[in-house]
Amino acid sequence: MVKKINNISVIDENDTLDTIIPDSKCFVMYFTASWCGPCKLIYPHVEYLSNTNNLDFLKIDIDECEEITHLYNIRSVPTFLFFKQNKELVSKCEGANVKK
Repeated sequence: MVKKINNISVIDENDTLDTIIPDSKCFVMYFTASWCGPCKLIYPHVEYLSNTNNLDFLKIDIDECEEITHLYNIRSVPTFLFFKQNKELVSKCEGANVKK
């Protein structure tokens, strides 16, 4: 079941993308891991963006959600995937560089 923490939807291994991806909004998939130092450093920026933009953020732990991680071919964390309203992938950003 999807949990909301500070406007960020935290996805678990039992969630399916069809039920969690918003149809009417742009959204960002944020791939992370609990052991990842750069992920911890960038998370305050993710929280800030989730509160100041009209975007849905989906936080996905690569160790808990292996199927989703493999589906999107995630090789490093943090990784951000940006989607348009029609679920079309627009951009991919890897790493914790805030300016990127």
